[in-house]
Amino acid sequence: MDLMTREVFMPLLCADTPVVDHSDKLMDLMHRILAQLAVAQSQIEDSVTLPVPALSVLASAASNPGRRLSVLHILETTLIGWQKQIRNALRQQPELHMPKSAIFTKDEIQLWTSCINKLNNLLVQLDAPHVKDILTNLENNNSVYLQSFNTIKNDIRAVIFF
Repeated sequence: MDLMTREVFMPLLCADTPVVDHSDKLMDLMHRILAQLAVAQSQIEDSVTLPVPALSVLASAASNPGRRLSVLHILETTLIGWQKQIRNALRQQPELHMPKSAIFTKDEIQLWTSCINKLNNLLVQLDAPHVKDILTNLENNNSVYLQSFNTIKNDIRAVIFF
């Protein structure tokens, strides 16, 4: 379903049609559905995967000046979704219920290792070129969501390097 949606339906939505408003709403809805599918799949796999919108479709739609606001809205919606996922990942950090002087058991070490690996994986995803392109586009359009997103990125680093 993901492949068919990205390769067939999404390109059709970016085509210039007389009813651009409806195709923009449908394109936004399709991106939201794909993002939810990706989030659900990553939860099943016990990982955190940040869903990336169909950038080629958005680039094609953004070439039409009348659709740029819709593209910006989809990018901001993507960023908001990433923030929610990252906050959930940060909330799921295990808490120590024993004195600091106690020796960790093998299970606790594995638990902490898994948590740190998830957060490192998030940082790797956030450093990917396509994510940087999204953030650059949002910065160029003065998105109000960037400041809070950068704060969350710093929170990840603070937890990892604490």
